[in-house]
Amino acid sequence: PRNSSAATAAAATAPSSPAAVDASSKARALRSLAASASLRRRAAWCWSRWMLRRFSYSEVTPHNRELAYSNGTTAPPPAPPVPAPAPPATGKTAPAPPEFDHDAHMHASRERHLSSMAGSGVHYERGVWMYGDYKQDVDADTPHACAQACQADEGCLHWNFHVVHHRCDLKGQASGHNSDVPDWISGNSLRYKPGAAEL
Repeated sequence: PRNSSAATAAAATAPSSPAAVDASSKARALRSLAASASLRRRAAWCWSRWMLRRFSYSEVTPHNRELAYSNGTTAPPPAPPVPAPAPPATGKTAPAPPEFDHDAHMHASRERHLSSMAGSGVHYERGVWMYGDYKQDVDADTPHACAQACQADEGCLHWNFHVVHHRCDLKGQASGHNSDVPDWISGNSLRYKPGAAEL
């Protein structure tokens, strides 16, 4: 029995094999790494909690806010509202305004001015006296006012009035009358005596 106890003690004090030593070292290293990772996670969680308590929400930097979200210590902000969809197009457009008819406007203006001269006792007719320019663009905005301006001027024998632009021209001894011009009204003063050259 004394020899058996001595053998057991010698086996316990004998050095371990290299494989056993290597496995033991690896186990200790793994336990150390696991403990370090746990400590780092705990430190990060404590630090984020301290930041949220130390500063207001608006003062926390985006980096710290993202860290707090990842640790679950606060809820992320709500998503922005979705804009309402645009109403569907009906396919109906406003009708385009009709194009302005210059000829119709000119004819209507001439007839209106001719009607205004009816019963005035002043000579008037459609058309224009040619040549014999005396005064142009006299201050008169109606054919009746143009006829009065000619009658009041001793040098005027004829007058022409443009029915659209309301232009009054006074004529002296004209060479002839053209009744085919549609946008003018003309007339004679009382002093005018037809001559052979104007007939």
